[in-house]
Amino acid sequence: MAAEKINIMIVEDESIVAMDLSAGLEHSGYNVIGIADNAGDARDLYEQNEVDIVLMDINLIGDKDGVDTVVDLMKIKQRPVIYLTAFTDNNTVERVKKTYPAAFLTKPYSIANVRIAIDLALNNFAALKEEQQAGKVISMQPAAAPASKAAGDIVHSPESLPA
Repeated sequence: MAAEKINIMIVEDESIVAMDLSAGLEHSGYNVIGIADNAGDARDLYEQNEVDIVLMDINLIGDKDGVDTVVDLMKIKQRPVIYLTAFTDNNTVERVKKTYPAAFLTKPYSIANVRIAIDLALNNFAALKEEQQAGKVISMQPAAAPASKAAGDIVHSPESLPA
């Protein structure tokens, strides 16, 4: 692993699962910047910290679930998201797809699989960002989020990409 620690935010409503995941990641050399169990706390953590990757459960405390929370977070800044959940029904998976996650892992998880997913997600995100800066790839926003254009960004939906 690189000398600079990777900053991970965990969004998980079950405290025992969150603490176990956090301990496993920290033991593996990652920096867990915080744990949230609801959308509001997740947003606060995300805005107040440098986050490299988000591990997101689907079921959260409060009105918003993990999918809605990811849509909100990606409006703030784009980072890779790995869903880590027990919810695998078709409706949930279809909603998740619209947020373009880096991975979707089911519970119970193994820390080894989580580490691999994190490594691949960060590698792919860095490669995509490099290609975007070179003008080779078009930036994609979550489908549920309104596309907002920053200076120099080209934003459009996957439907408009060539087949």
